[in-house]
Amino acid sequence: MSERLRAMREARATRRDPGVREDADVQPQAEASDDDTADINIQGNTEREPKGGFERRNMPERSRPQGPIGPRPAAAPLDPQDDQDLKTIRDALASGEAQDRVEAVESLDLFDDQVALPILSEALADPDADVRRAALDEIGLLVDEPPLDVLAKAMNDDDPEIRAAALEMLGESNDEGRWPIIEGARNDQDDDIRSDAEDMVQERIEDESPE
Repeated sequence: MSERLRAMREARATRRDPGVREDADVQPQAEASDDDTADINIQGNTEREPKGGFERRNMPERSRPQGPIGPRPAAAPLDPQDDQDLKTIRDALASGEAQDRVEAVESLDLFDDQVALPILSEALADPDADVRRAALDEIGLLVDEPPLDVLAKAMNDDDPEIRAAALEMLGESNDEGRWPIIEGARNDQDDDIRSDAEDMVQERIEDESPE
């Protein structure tokens, strides 16, 4: 991660909750016995699963810090520093290095979804597929119901992994406007995507059929 992005993340985390590192959960340690010889039991970290379901195509998981560290606080509220922080992210997104852009996309989890979502949507047009995957992953982490126009945009991506992830998000959506997009996916170039879309449509037909 670039020094500017790292410094920005650390500064925002400190402003949110001093002394706490982001992106991890931890359970309380067991109390030691009176003779201070009790074993300490630290339960495993729990992470949110993205709505995108990238694991179906073996996409690499996003790396997160390990170890007994504090819970991830809510995104920092807007303050005068936000403009500078967002400029840091936008500068990284304009970088010629794809890894810098991926890290900038992942840093948007430190912002409110109303701030982050438009930038992530723009990142879905990035020329590098890794950046676009990271953007869709972050969208799935930020909101339970990604906007349909964002998912429709992802369904037109050249990368079948991104289209498959977007289709899964559509399958989990409660918005009835999703169906034209799902029905269109029955003509996708990818066999698995066509099959998944067909299954969704058939399941809907069965659910709506009288007993």
